[in-house]
Amino acid sequence: MDEGVLWLPDGRKITAEPGFVVIGAMNPPTSQYEGRFVLSPALRSRFREIWVDEITTTRDLVKIAQWSLGADSEQLAEELVAMHQALRAEFKKIHFGLRPLTRVTDMIKKLKDEMTLPRSVARAFDLNYKAQLPL
Repeated sequence: MDEGVLWLPDGRKITAEPGFVVIGAMNPPTSQYEGRFVLSPALRSRFREIWVDEITTTRDLVKIAQWSLGADSEQLAEELVAMHQALRAEFKKIHFGLRPLTRVTDMIKKLKDEMTLPRSVARAFDLNYKAQLPL
């Protein structure tokens, strides 16, 4: 990596072009994110760490949901974010981050031609939030 060379398992050599950079992202190795491990000091020293706080403001979440849903979706985005935040408030021990919200918006877009909007919202929330809730 230091010389800009990557050797593949089959013996081929790949050389990086001048100015090539690698951008990596990972969630912190905490109990909140299963399957994450602390990077070795040798690997960690090769990266510049930038901490990005979780997006939790209503305004930002609505913008993300609206962008994902497409034009003329502000009211729906606001309602989805309100439901997302209500679940976060009700179930504080469960981490409902941005991922389930974006999965809901993606699913609603995919289901729009198959079922009514209320049914697609219910189905999307059922599949993306219910599985994490205590029964």
